[in-house]
Formats: sequence, structure tokens, C-alpha cells
Amino acid sequence: AKKEAKTTLNPKQGEKGEYDLIFSFDATTSILSSFIIHPTIGELMFKKQSYLSSSLGKTVFSKNLTITEDPFLDYFSHSESIDDEGFKTSKKDIIKNGVFKTSIYDQEYSILAGKKPTGNGFRDGIYSPVTCSFTNLVVSPGKTKKQELISKTRKGIYIYDVMGIHTSNMTSGEFSLTINSGKEIEDGKFKDTITNLNFTGNAKNIFRNLEMSKERKFFGSALIPEMVIPKVRLI
Repeated sequence: AKKEAKTTLNPKQGEKGEYDLIFSFDATTSILSSFIIHPTIGELMFKKQSYLSSSLGKTVFSKNLTITEDPFLDYFSHSESIDDEGFKTSKKDIIKNGVFKTSIYDQEYSILAGKKPTGNGFRDGIYSPVTCSFTNLVVSPGKTKKQELISKTRKGIYIYDVMGIHTSNMTSGEFSLTINSGKEIEDGKFKDTITNLNFTGNAKNIFRNLEMSKERKFFGSALIPEMVIPKVRLI
């Protein structure tokens, strides 16, 4: 954190235009969690509070995106063979090569939706109510290392932090985000620290061309690469 803070001192107002966006591990984790992983939960699907409500079995994202839930990994913190409602957990693809494959359910919403429980009913504490949540999540890596992604970028921004995720509308998929901190990339090299550039759109469209880095990093019980979204118009 100290190193990144030093590299982003004295930011300047970014210039409007089209950029290739490379998201840091932290920024990638925040965006994937909010815009892709959370909207697949069965309760939101049943209540039609997710933009993915009618997309099960359809190609929604880039073919480069695969997200797997695997509750049987010994070196992950949320490995479980049985959920807190007594149902067996299972390994399953949530997103497979861009196709929305699986929505997860606890017992309550599996009954309401006419589905089978998926072994995802867990409590945060002894007296907490059961909620539907994931065990371990693994996002498949890409084939290109981070430094190669940067070096082949002619005009881009390496994004450390974005604001506005909490104001996004996950029912429709509409969002408006602000790049709070990033490094401008010109001909494969870092230039100025920039801030206060905005990009808007819909989650149904923005993730159709994404690419992942070869490197990955642990965030709690998730293993996440960095993400690239090309040709995004910033205002």
C-alpha cells in the first residue's frame, strides 16, 4: 500500500478519450464481486433484482471469463463439505467461458424458486440468519503477464481505485464509475498519475471483451487475476 501510495502522488485531471483499462488486483476484485459474482445469487435472481435474471445459460461475458466455486480446496479459507443447512456443497462453474452457468441457492430461495439447494446456505455467526453465499471462488487466469499487458498498451490507464460501485443499479446493470487513482500508459510506459475520469455503461455490455492477466492473487477465499477492458470511452 505504501509503494502504491508513492506512485500515485500529485495526480492530475485525466483527459477525456478512449483508453484500454487495466485494473489492479484490488480494483478487479471489487468490480468482479459487485458486477458479476454477487448478481448470480439465487435470491436476487428470484426477486428480479439482478440484471442476470433472464440470462441463465446465455453468453453474457467475454469467453475469457471463467469463475468456478470449489469448496474442496485445502489451502482456501472457506472450504466446506456441508453448508449450515445440512446440504452438500459442490464444485460448480458460475461463469464458464462467458456463459452464465449456475446460480446459487440456500434452502429458502430454492423452495421459492422451485430449484434444488446448492449447498450455499451459511451463517456469519452462531445467532446469525442463514444467507446465501459462496465458499471458495477461482477466476481462471489469462495467458499474458501483467507487464506484457502494459507494454503492449498504446493508450491506457492502470487503475488502482474506482468510486461509485455502491451507487450502481444491479437490477438494470447500469453504472457510473469514477477513476479515483490511476497511472496513464503511453506506448507501454507509465506516465502521469491521473484522477477524476468517469466511465458509464451497462454491465451487460462492458464485460464482453475483457481479458485476464496470467498472475493471480488471493483475496480472502478468492483467487483473482487482474482484468483488462479495451477501448473504453472516458469522460
